[in-house]
Amino acid sequence: MRITRDTLQDQLARYKLTGLRYRTTQRLAHRLLDDRPTDRYIVAHPRSGSTWLRTILSNIVFPDQPSNPDVYNAYMPSVTLRSVPTLRKLPAPRLMVSHTNYLAGLPCVVYIVRDGRDAIVSSFHYWITRRQRDTVRDFGEFLQRYLLGSYGPLWHADVHGWLTAGKAELGERLLVMRFEDMKARPIEMVSQIATFLQIAHTAEQVQMAVQGASIETMRQVEQRRQEYDPNQADTSFYRGGKTGQWRDYFSPPLERAFCAVAADAMHLAGYRCDGGLS
Repeated sequence: MRITRDTLQDQLARYKLTGLRYRTTQRLAHRLLDDRPTDRYIVAHPRSGSTWLRTILSNIVFPDQPSNPDVYNAYMPSVTLRSVPTLRKLPAPRLMVSHTNYLAGLPCVVYIVRDGRDAIVSSFHYWITRRQRDTVRDFGEFLQRYLLGSYGPLWHADVHGWLTAGKAELGERLLVMRFEDMKARPIEMVSQIATFLQIAHTAEQVQMAVQGASIETMRQVEQRRQEYDPNQADTSFYRGGKTGQWRDYFSPPLERAFCAVAADAMHLAGYRCDGGLS
């Protein structure tokens, strides 16, 4: 799709509204939390693996209720305006999940970063094929709109903020974890995260927790809760968490368009714009 001047103006207006609303509500929610020095956070750009991680960690703490969304939502709630009253009542130390861009003052953060190209492909299916929130059906058109900010915060802006200002402020109180490393070595990476967050665990508990958070298990949970139609795979929240799937969607011109704005963030996170990990 060719972006005309009128289309561009419409998209920029939509970006200002969507992006401003998202950033404002996120920051307001954090300000209303009554921050405590013992708070711990898992932060990630949307579609980067935070739900998978919170499922695994919840499975470690509550092995008798594996992969139960009600359990991990209660144990590790997301920071939203709606959840603030509940979060304020939680005893210390609170463990919370957020999609906020870099925000000064958070005491302890695990930051999950995923290859921006894969995160955008996952967002495409989340917004278009699962939620049917837009009439776009072509990935190239979706990417153009995404890079204009039509779907909220931009991957490269979030990642750049956390890996520059976030690192400078937090130092050893920030643990950066790549989604691809978690997929390749889940036992090792989850053990490191659990230790950082002061979650008691054994190697056996971590192994069982990872197994209990498989895509197949999570889709079965969705089906039981009537949140997923097994005859329509794209209706599942859990698409598969594959790495490198962006190659099936990004033509060379589309990758160049993405890297034109995201190259610095890609480098900071250890990714190469010609594919792969650095």
